[in-house]
Amino acid sequence: MKYSIVLLLILCITAHATPDMKKRLLKEKMRRAKQHAKHNLGAPKLKEGEVAWADPAVCESTNGDAVDTYNIGCKDGQDDDGSYPNSEMDKRPDFCYSDYDIPGVFEAFTMCCGCGGGNCQEGYRKVVYASYTTGFLAAPQIVGLPLCCLEADIDVCDICNGGVTDVALCPDACGVVGGDGSSCAGCDGVSNSGLVNDDCGVCDGSNACHDDCGVPNGDGSSCAGCDGVSNSGLVNDDCGVCDGSNACHDDCGVPNGNNACHDACGVPNGDDSTCSFTIVGTTNAGCQTAKDYYNDQCSC
Repeated sequence: MKYSIVLLLILCITAHATPDMKKRLLKEKMRRAKQHAKHNLGAPKLKEGEVAWADPAVCESTNGDAVDTYNIGCKDGQDDDGSYPNSEMDKRPDFCYSDYDIPGVFEAFTMCCGCGGGNCQEGYRKVVYASYTTGFLAAPQIVGLPLCCLEADIDVCDICNGGVTDVALCPDACGVVGGDGSSCAGCDGVSNSGLVNDDCGVCDGSNACHDDCGVPNGDGSSCAGCDGVSNSGLVNDDCGVCDGSNACHDDCGVPNGNNACHDACGVPNGDDSTCSFTIVGTTNAGCQTAKDYYNDQCSC
């Protein structure tokens, strides 16, 4: 009502005003029209690059005076008394961490407008921003948090300040323009789920079909010992005995051998020196060496 009265007065004065006065009155009329738009929408449209979500006229964080374990909160000034300047989460969505929440007291992603929480004012809605700028001389970045955006600035792709007018040019959940979300879908068919099939072909499975050897759908034989037990580690010895002690070795280490490495004195790989002696006489012309004697081929 008050705006109507003011405009009526302006029109009456305009009829008898000088050209210079008319310019000033027109300027005042435009200013009041902008204020009226601001009153109806809850807040003015902010310029590109401004931190829209930090303005209480756009979004109201619900943390009150509560802060996280680093004494950092949502709203302007809640930055640990300056120890971490400009780290308030409404200003810096890249500072949103649930790791430092205090459950029931401070929860960043529920309470802070900059983290996708809080309550949008009238005329605003939570969507993803095409880009945002934070910090001194910071480059525009893409943010995936739902932040409050002026309805008029939301494009057909449901992106704030995205500027897209043709829905066919909207990116899918994988970021592919005109895509169907399948290029980044998991085995469950959901975009960005990160789920994959296990070795058994089961989506997000636990490889339940592995045998004890880790072989899909195996029978456990590929890692079985000589006893037939998977991973027992048992092997046959040289004598063919499972987990045996090579009892069939002769003195020369030959399986089932005949001690062919014995010397004349019966010493494996010896030099006949341990039983050497001088032959004094013989009763058998065949008794020529100590080996003959040792093998009972003659008597000396």
